[in-house]
This record gives sequence, C-alpha cells and structure tokens, in this order.
Amino acid sequence: LSYLRDASTEPASPIPGTLHFKRTLTLDKTIGIDLDHVPTCLLTILTDAGGRIITAFPGSYKSIPNL
Repeated sequence: LSYLRDASTEPASPIPGTLHFKRTLTLDKTIGIDLDHVPTCLLTILTDAGGRIITAFPGSYKSIPNL
C-alpha cells in the first residue's frame, strides 16, 4: 500500500483512446515479474479521471493492438 501512496506523487499520463491515466513508479528493489516474465522494479498504476485506482501491476504499461 505504501507504494500506491508513493505513486500518487508521480505525474499522471493519459492513456490514448481511453479515459484512464497511468503512473509508473521505479522502486529500489524487484517487486515482481512483468508480462515478458522478467523481474522488474517498475510499478504501474492505472486510474480513472478522478484518480481512483483501477488496477496496479509490476512492469510497464503496454497497449494491446486493435484486433
């Protein structure tokens, strides 16, 4: 939870094509495995326009191409 609180001080970037925003926090230790199955120290938090957390995950945000 402290990482989520720390991320609130990071600038939010809009996610193109959505009404959501992302924040990425770089930590001083490995916190998990990203989508490429590589250890990562990045924490990404997705929020709505009001700043409410939608989800958080280890690694950086990658958009899914239109199918």
